[in-house]
This record gives sequence, structure tokens and C-alpha cells, in this order.
Amino acid sequence: MKKIFKNTIEFVNHASVIISGEKTKVLSDPWYSLSAFHDGWNLIYENSDEDIVKVLEKITHIWISHEHQDHFSISFFKK
Repeated sequence: MKKIFKNTIEFVNHASVIISGEKTKVLSDPWYSLSAFHDGWNLIYENSDEDIVKVLEKITHIWISHEHQDHFSISFFKK
């Protein structure tokens, strides 16, 4: 019997999503608080620390698409 895998994409914030496969869950571009580009960019909402902990408990990898502040958030990694 052929096994069918269900892949999902879950929105977290801005460009951050969780892409889930059978054994792997990849978090992309984590930016969840503060502003970027000298206060030129702001999130529509900020994720709570508790919400981020729940996200991190699910994932196996983090992928950064590029080094702009709204995709590679230093404050996220410092926390």
C-alpha cells in the first residue's frame, strides 16, 4: 500500500510560517516583536512569549530566507 504524507503550512506572523511534513517541522523567518528598519516596519500584532514557546516546541529546524531584519530577527535569537 502506498503511504500518503500530509504536508501543512501554518501561518505564525509576517513571513513566518511552519512547514510540516511527516517528521520535520520547519519554522521560517521568525520576527515576532519590535520594529525593523529604524521603525519603518512594524508587525500588525506581536506574538506573546508564551505563543512563541509553543511554536518552538513543535519545530525541528529554523530557516532564514535572507538577512533583512524582518526575516532574521536578532532579538528573536537573543530571547
